[in-house]
Formats: sequence, structure tokens, C-alpha cells
Amino acid sequence: MGSDDTGTNQCHGILDDVSTYNWQLDSNTISAEFVMNELWYLYNPMNVANIVQAPFTPQVAPTFDAITGPGYLLAISTNSSGCTDSTNVWLTNTTMKVVSNAVNLTFTIAGGTNGLAYDIFATPALAKPLTNGLWTWMGQGYPCVTYTIPSLTNSDVFLILGTPQDSDRDGLTDAYERLVSHTNPYVADSGGDGMLDGWKVLWGMNPLTNNPAQSGERDNFVYDGTGRLETVSGVLAEMFNFDAEGNIQQDQP
Repeated sequence: MGSDDTGTNQCHGILDDVSTYNWQLDSNTISAEFVMNELWYLYNPMNVANIVQAPFTPQVAPTFDAITGPGYLLAISTNSSGCTDSTNVWLTNTTMKVVSNAVNLTFTIAGGTNGLAYDIFATPALAKPLTNGLWTWMGQGYPCVTYTIPSLTNSDVFLILGTPQDSDRDGLTDAYERLVSHTNPYVADSGGDGMLDGWKVLWGMNPLTNNPAQSGERDNFVYDGTGRLETVSGVLAEMFNFDAEGNIQQDQP
């Protein structure tokens, strides 16, 4: 329920409204119904569309890490006393402060391994299992440091920590792939087109899609009258104008 005809894009049960009919609907009717209700969905503060992903800075060396940086996390203090490494990592000392129509959330990261960065993810609604939910990356933090995330929605928000483990070395942590991109953390190229999932996320592409196989995402060429390659369709299609002798007068992308 709630997927495209290939099953690749799925809503994973996170539904805002459900309508049933006693007859089969055609695709145009379904599309029109979606467009009519889309704005109501986006304006609902309970929906994940209103939790915006934090800005990130990719890292290439020593290893490729596509989603890195503090994001929305503001470090306010560090307390190393009593700070010990642990196989577990958790959030503690959590407080909230209401500011206007938002909430400033303060917490400390405890456990884990000192010096390693841990991802913080947020969702407005829990799903079962958790990986079926729609999570948003908020930033990275370190153990024994207290952080504040300012201006969170004053509706329900659930946070979870993710470890820096990247099993397939595609630039996305296992936690990010399970929660955000919903890709396979053990397959570096989920789309099967030769591009790492991490690079696709950086370029704003769908890591589950074989992009070169999409006609609108590639260029198709022919030879024009002067023997020059001309892009006739695709991302960078061109248009050539010739004079009576076959010389190019204009090359317009």
C-alpha cells in the first residue's frame, strides 16, 4: 500500500490520509487527488516535510564520508570527567526550552568512543520497525559534549543516535542508509549504475534509481550537417541554426 508500480518508492505506512473507493481509479484521477491534497500535507507541522535536513560538508580523506559536519548541533559545553568509552551510545541530560513557536532541545551524548562523531536523526512519528519511518539527519556530535538543536518544531519530535559504521564504504553510514535513504548498507551502488550511493545523495539524485537508464537524465547525440555532434535530447539538448551554405549561425543550448 502506497508505492509506485515497481515497488521502489514506498511510503512505508507513513500515511496522512487514506481514501477508499468502490471502483478502480485511473492514474490521472489518482494524480489529481494527490495534487489537491499535497499542500494540506506539507502545511501540517506533524509531517516529516517540516523537519528540514541539516547542512553538511562532505569529507573525502582519509575516507569518503558524504554526510558530515555539526549540522544544526550547537556545542555548548564539554565535560570529560567521568566520561568513559562504551559499546553503547545514548542521549542523556535532556532539557527543552520553548521559544516562540519552536523548541530548543539540549542534550549530552554519552558512551560510544571518544573522538568518533555520531549522527543525530529526527522524525515526527515513530514506525515499527524504526527503519520504516521517515528520518531526517540533524548533524554529528561527539561523546561527552553537550549540544543544543535550536528551533525544532513544537510538535512531536523523536531523536535517535547512529554510529559512524559504513559497511559498504559508499560514503553513507549504515544508520543513514537504514533511516534516511532506505538503501542497502551492504551494497555500495544500490541503483546498479556504477555510482556510489554517497555521491548520488550529494548530487541530489535518488540512490535507488539507475540514473543513466532514465532518458531525461542522459544526453542523446546525432551528427549535424557539418559533422559535429549535436545533443538532440536529454539534460543538455541543443538547437543549431544553419545558413544556406550549411555553416552554423547559432548554437543554442
